[in-house]
Amino acid sequence: QYFNETSGRWDMIIEPFSLRALLFLRNQVFHASIVAENEINITSSSTYGSNYNPTNSILYESRENIFCSENKPNSWCGFDFKKKPYFLYRYTIQTRNLERNDNHPKSWVIEGSKTKLFWTVLDRKENCSDLNGPNITVEFQIDHSLFKRSFRYFRIRQTGLNWNGNDFLTFESFHLEGATYYNYQD
Repeated sequence: QYFNETSGRWDMIIEPFSLRALLFLRNQVFHASIVAENEINITSSSTYGSNYNPTNSILYESRENIFCSENKPNSWCGFDFKKKPYFLYRYTIQTRNLERNDNHPKSWVIEGSKTKLFWTVLDRKENCSDLNGPNITVEFQIDHSLFKRSFRYFRIRQTGLNWNGNDFLTFESFHLEGATYYNYQD
C-alpha cells in the first residue's frame, strides 16, 4: 500500500494473477492444492463424459486431459475465484489436436459476474478463425476500458456453432490472467 499525498488517502495495491502461475507455484498438484484449499472452483454447463471434466482445462502440460461439453447450445466452462474478485487482462485458449474445421471454438464470449445472476461481456468473438486448427494457442486481450470492474466469476460461453457445425465447446486448455486491487481508503 502507499499513501497518495495528492488525494490524502491510501491508494490501491495491485496483486497480479495468473491461473497458470498459481498452478506452477503449487507444482501442478491441482486437486490437492487449488480445490482442497477452496481457492477456485471450475464448473461447466455439461461434460461429454467423465474424461472431459472442466478441471482438465487448466492442466496445461497434459495433452491427454481436455475439456468437452455436451452438444448443447450456449455451452460454457466457468471459474469461481472464491477468495477475492479479479480484473481480467487477457485469456489464452489452446485447441485440441483435431483437424481444421473440426470442433474448434468459432464464436464465444468471455463473461464476468459478481453473483452468477447477471453477467457482463468482457470480450466477444464472432466467426473467429484464429483457433481453427490442431494445437493452436492464442492469447486474447480484454478491452482495458473494462478494468474498472472486478469479478469473482468468469466463464467462456459458446455463442454459436463451432467450426464443425455443432455445439460442443471443447479445448485443451484455458488460461486467465489479471489482477486484484485493494483500495485502502479511510
